[in-house]
Amino acid sequence: MDRGRVKTFILCLLLAVNLTFLGILLIDRAQAARFDQNARVALIQTLDHMGFIIDIDAIPDTQDQVLYRLVRNTETESQVADAILGHATQTEEGGGIYHYASPRGYAQFHTGNFRFQFSVHTDPNPLFDLMHLTARDPVVTDEMRVYPLSIDDLPIFNGYVTFFFSDDQLQEITGPVLWGARTRYAPGPLQDAATALIYLAGYLRTWSTATQFEYMEPGYFLTEGMGYSELRPVWIVTTDGGTFSIDRQSGVVR
Repeated sequence: MDRGRVKTFILCLLLAVNLTFLGILLIDRAQAARFDQNARVALIQTLDHMGFIIDIDAIPDTQDQVLYRLVRNTETESQVADAILGHATQTEEGGGIYHYASPRGYAQFHTGNFRFQFSVHTDPNPLFDLMHLTARDPVVTDEMRVYPLSIDDLPIFNGYVTFFFSDDQLQEITGPVLWGARTRYAPGPLQDAATALIYLAGYLRTWSTATQFEYMEPGYFLTEGMGYSELRPVWIVTTDGGTFSIDRQSGVVR
């Protein structure tokens, strides 16, 4: 057999092998999709027996998350205060409380929270960039704008920055501090969506009148320690009786 025929034979053999592997991959994906669909149907039936309704499209795919630890950084807090208030005078009040004052107003930082109070007209629009915050669309009323915070494009269940207004003038901002030194950790095994829903259904049967799961998504819950905060992976579930989070490590419902 000449060299050209050998080369053609080898190319045809490689093509056949690749097509075989592609066929196996497509079969595996089809089987996985059927298994996932069957698992969702079984979950819906189980929840129905427990007295809860959920649409199959409301059950999200399970995804990995990391755990964040934020160590407090008073130098960054000082920079934020100066950026918003101008040159501000710092006072340490003890107990981890720092106070900043300038002719524009004052700020106070305590562990994982901040508060700005303004004495002059202040444009609220650039403040998010100055505070290094990321938020989703706000809930707006005549006197408040409430911004749900996010990280990695995922919501922080209890993370809100609130802008208070009086006569269309910004008076005060309050919220959690998220600009500390940030470290990512692999949290270990995490609850999948099905496990979390079963867990939450058992909780709600005792503590709530909810009967329908309307929406579910991964997110984070902000906790505070001594000089640090954690953003813990959770499932956030909206029901007809309110919104709940389920810690994906401990199963704690909040």
